[in-house]
Amino acid sequence: MYNTFYTYINMRSLILISFVILGTLGIAQENTANYWYFGYQCGISFATGVPKGVTGGQITGLEGCATVGDMQGNLLFYTDGQVVYDRNHNIMENGTGLMGHYSSTQSSIIVKCPGTDNNYYLFTTDGAENHLAGGWRYSIVDMSLNGGLGAVTEVKNIFLEGPVAEKQTAIMHSNNVSIWVIAHRWNSNEFVAYEITQEGINPVPVVSAVGTVHAGGPSGDPNLNGWTNATGLLKANKDGNKLALAIQITGIFELFDFNKATGVVSNCRTSSTYDPVYGVEFSPDGTKLYATVNVYQNSRLYQFNLNQTNPFSNAVLIASAPSCPIKSLQLGPNGRIYITRYDYPYVSEVSYPDLDGDACNYVAHGVYLMGETGRYGLPNIFYYKGFRFFTGSEQTISICEGDSIYLEGAYQHEAGTFTDTL
Repeated sequence: MYNTFYTYINMRSLILISFVILGTLGIAQENTANYWYFGYQCGISFATGVPKGVTGGQITGLEGCATVGDMQGNLLFYTDGQVVYDRNHNIMENGTGLMGHYSSTQSSIIVKCPGTDNNYYLFTTDGAENHLAGGWRYSIVDMSLNGGLGAVTEVKNIFLEGPVAEKQTAIMHSNNVSIWVIAHRWNSNEFVAYEITQEGINPVPVVSAVGTVHAGGPSGDPNLNGWTNATGLLKANKDGNKLALAIQITGIFELFDFNKATGVVSNCRTSSTYDPVYGVEFSPDGTKLYATVNVYQNSRLYQFNLNQTNPFSNAVLIASAPSCPIKSLQLGPNGRIYITRYDYPYVSEVSYPDLDGDACNYVAHGVYLMGETGRYGLPNIFYYKGFRFFTGSEQTISICEGDSIYLEGAYQHEAGTFTDTL
């Protein structure tokens, strides 16, 4: 999928290389997450490097959604797990009838098929409202069809397994080619990790029995009573070696290790019990975990320091919201964390999530949503190998006469050509 070569730079005199340039290159790399569509017709564009609200999105669902773009940052398609929309915001050919649920926490995630240019797996999860009956399924989108607008192929709603909770995420395999897709079985403490290779999905999952059983959960709604613990996010850190999740009514967060070579989940650490919980997200450097608590009223956003022996021992309150409750969290392509709040005309922001406490800089009015309002969910995004956050940070390297260097990364040397090293 990637060609590797080394270009050595021999210098005759002292020069300075500014990584502001590389930060700019980052915008032209794997910017598959430039466009987000979510909430009630909400949208955000990161295309210029500065997030701004955009209109035109067709999603009106309550929770889960997913978006994907090409490597140049152009929107390809997006979904709420039931309907797929193309880049022109029209329903994609054969794009209705997917068996996700508009109120599943992570109703969908989109993963490019390894070794292909045009095909994408779209995984869906059913919702607690439907008692998770539809299970975990996948469809394939072929972007070469319908004049480049794409179409859902005849490989549609293929049952993978079930029932599973409303949780799913993806992690790049240690071989940097295959991909793990990960979910959690219902009425079980078992994670399931399926490996996607260039040949397809391995039908035999890696099963890890670790942590709390995901089951039950009371509700005043008779239809949801006994199912609400299916709700809550499952996230991986940027390095792909940690997982975190929320179990809503039980009111706990859990942190795990993940082996990218084997797909095994291990080493569970469990938080104290909180009021109903929902969102989790890692900081870009993996040292902090952000989590949302009491998500129905008087909600709160906490930061946990993962460098501590007990990472949940010292929760730091970052923000509280007596109205328009704080819901989902998602790391953006600029290295900042974005927070949706129910019926709120802005997406809130943690500007510097690697920093401790108040230094992380919570901004309630992060991005104006152009008159639309958020709901529970933000797009479920898989950051591919080679993705570089365009933070605009600067670093200076001194290179003396006679020195040689190579710079690692996924850099674009010419249109459409990406390599591991420069």
